This record gives sequence, C-alpha cells and structure tokens, in this order.
Amino acid sequence: ISGKLCLVIPPEAAERIATEYTAGGITDAQRMDFLNRWAFQYVYDEYGRMIKKRAPGASDWTLMVYDKWDRLVLTREPGWTANQWTFTKYDVFNRPIITGIYSTTFTHDVLRTNAMNSNVRHEEPVLNNATGYHFTNTFPTTVTEADLLTVTYYDNYNFIYTGWDAENFNYSYSSSSKQDPVKGYTTGSKVRVLGVTPSRWINTVTYYDKKYRTLHTIGENYQGGIDRITNTYDFPGRLVSSTHLHTS
Repeated sequence: ISGKLCLVIPPEAAERIATEYTAGGITDAQRMDFLNRWAFQYVYDEYGRMIKKRAPGASDWTLMVYDKWDRLVLTREPGWTANQWTFTKYDVFNRPIITGIYSTTFTHDVLRTNAMNSNVRHEEPVLNNATGYHFTNTFPTTVTEADLLTVTYYDNYNFIYTGWDAENFNYSYSSSSKQDPVKGYTTGSKVRVLGVTPSRWINTVTYYDKKYRTLHTIGENYQGGIDRITNTYDFPGRLVSSTHLHTS
C-alpha cells in the first residue's frame, strides 16, 4: 500500500541514525532494536487498514483485526494477559453496541482471516436477557455474557424491561417535554464492575427533551444506589438548573 505513514522518527532518533542504524557493521536485528526503541511504526493490510502499530519503547505491537465491512472488531495491546483481545460488536447502523474480552490461542493472521470470512454483519436487539442484544451472531461468536464489558443502546427505550436491571431499580421517567424515540442518540448503557463477586453492572438511562437536549439521567452508583439528574433550559436553550438526587 503506497502513501501510508509507516515510520515517524523523533528528533533524538534522527541524531542517532548515522551511528546506530546506518553505520557499517550494524545488523538487521540491531536496526530493528533501534526502531523499536526510537520510532513510531505502522503496518497496514492489503486494504490500507492499520493492523499493527508500535510506539517507541513499547514492549510489543498493538494488534488490530477488521471485518469485511472495515470495522475494527479486535484489538490487543502490549502487556495484556496472554491470548486476550478486546472485541467490539455493531448494530445494523454500524454503531458499537457491545465490547468485551475475547480469549483465544489463534494467531493475529488467523484471526484476521476468520473475521474477514464472517458473513453476519450485525447483532440484533433481544428482550429476553440482561444485555438487550444477541451477541454471538457476529465475529467472534464464542463469547459469553461473562465476557462482556460494556453495552450501549440507541434510539429508544425498549431495552428497559424486567430482567434488564438485576436490582430492579425504576428507570422510567414521565415528562411532557420528553422525546421518544430519539433517533441516533445514546439512550442507555451498561458498564460491568470489575473485580466483584457476584458480577454486577452499573446501568444508566438518558432521556432527552423535544430539542434533543439531555433532560433526565438515571444511573446506578458504585454504592448500590441511584443518581437522578434533572436539567431545565430557558427558551434560547441555556441550562437554567440541574438537580442531582443521590441515594445509596
């Protein structure tokens, strides 16, 4: 692929090139060590997508995997636990809806091939589990609910149903100013709390007014309670007041 940025040589490295990179007797291994220590490096696939990058002094490469729709579906950062990747799944409008941890022994090249061979483009909403989505139709297909880290909702509030919130908090909000649906806007989210047993989510729902300004937010807090934030606006759209009600 031509025209792509492959290397960035900082000033300090530029001063060292003559003695540490191009000088006679320098081996290929020493040149690579020099680049790994001093240069920003980028590698692309045949479609021009960045599949590897490395910052100066990093212990290893950051690896990326794309599907056939040019969406980033897997990422692995240097220093992570062996065989672990972060994955992202998308809805019908190519919006990220689910992220999580994918554990596999497959190599980077094999994962790239598998992702490109997957023919299912998006996940669908479903109102019978704690996430509100199917999550095993698109690559990677072997993840479980325990692997999920975040879930994001758009457009409407259909995801608020019995079983969505394990604590059964009330996420409803009534107002004559409320807009529903709100096409293209984030309406809710789930974020997993790490390192606790049993596993739990922090859930948040956001409501908007007729002009698509944030009207009311309901969210769990780390103490196991609920935070409610209500905003009011004047005619030009300036924030007049914001009321925060906290329970724990």
